[in-house]
Amino acid sequence: MSQLSIRWKIWLSFLILVVLLIAVGVIANSSLKANKEKLSTLVNDVQPAVVLSLNLVDELDHASASLGFYLLSKEEIHKKDYVKYMGKIGESTAQLQAMNVVKTDAKTAKLVKEVDEGITKLQGYKDTMLLYASSDVENMKAMKFASQEVNPRVLVLLQAMQEMIQSEKEQKSDEVRKQLLFDIYSLRTNVSSAVNELRLYLAFRVPTVKDNFRNYVELVERDVKKLSEYGEDVLTFEQVDARDNFLKVYKEYFPMANALMKMHGADDYRMDAYTIRKELSPLLLDIQGRLNDIVKTQQENSITESTALTGQ
Repeated sequence: MSQLSIRWKIWLSFLILVVLLIAVGVIANSSLKANKEKLSTLVNDVQPAVVLSLNLVDELDHASASLGFYLLSKEEIHKKDYVKYMGKIGESTAQLQAMNVVKTDAKTAKLVKEVDEGITKLQGYKDTMLLYASSDVENMKAMKFASQEVNPRVLVLLQAMQEMIQSEKEQKSDEVRKQLLFDIYSLRTNVSSAVNELRLYLAFRVPTVKDNFRNYVELVERDVKKLSEYGEDVLTFEQVDARDNFLKVYKEYFPMANALMKMHGADDYRMDAYTIRKELSPLLLDIQGRLNDIVKTQQENSITESTALTGQ
């Protein structure tokens, strides 16, 4: 009986040992499986999300630099680089949205959604910025206004004065007619000088040029007053018609010229620089800030997963 009891004790001990070994094996296998899943998350989800977010920041920097170079140089290679990187930005954003870590982490998903909205808005500026780079008339409001409103009136003024001079050359000269011709020439000279000063301001935006323009306008006003005093008994039919046409357009031209200088002196005189300063730069900073938050969030997740691995 004593031998039987010892045998059962041995078998019972052996059975307990086997159960313990099986339990340890199950626990170890479960722990290994959990570690494998954590390691897989680190390798396949967290790290790629960090790398892609950093790549997206880099692509944004390249796109911004290429746009800046294109606006300055107008070289086609910089335009191609800008378009290329804008395309890459769209592709990278789509890849980031498709990642498991984005779908499973609410905070990251929110940040990526905000990045995507910012990128969509940024893409909307592409055609406009390319247009500004390719056309000074579209880029500078004053240039467009000058082309559409101011320059056509200058041509009318110069043409009217030329017609008065041409008609005068066909008349018999006397002291009155000599003075008339001198006054017409003086008017043409001062109008031309005022126009040239306006063009200089459009080219260089030098404040003193505006003062020169106003000085010539005063001389033009003096000459216009003199010309208005000549009656139809002195002026030829062609001169009367040309003078009336001149006076009509002159009243339109100089207020427009002043409006043009005001427009060209404003902060948004160059739409490319203004758009970058007021809209694109804040938008880019906002996108990059959210991408940095994504990287920070994933780094925190990486630390959490790593700590869990080492703690088991």
